[in-house]
Amino acid sequence: MLPSGSCYLPHPDKEATGGEDAHFICEDAQAIGVADGVGGWADVGVNAGFFSCELMSHSVRAIQEEPEGCFNPVRVLEKAHSCTKSCLLYTS
Repeated sequence: MLPSGSCYLPHPDKEATGGEDAHFICEDAQAIGVADGVGGWADVGVNAGFFSCELMSHSVRAIQEEPEGCFNPVRVLEKAHSCTKSCLLYTS
């Protein structure tokens, strides 16, 4: 097992909202995930910070639903994204 931890230091222009990035550390599955670079959602009216947090939360759940000891990262991300609803607020 690899001990791990994290800390957020949002860009000074984004401190008021807590930033736009999110992550997870899933010790049981020995997995980590990072949602960085999602700021483009803000350009279309989506709260990028909420989107990244929601995506990472769904990613952990998707990993926990995978077969024990083995998971497919692409399948996990696809499942997590399909459950993430904050981006549905955007209408093109």
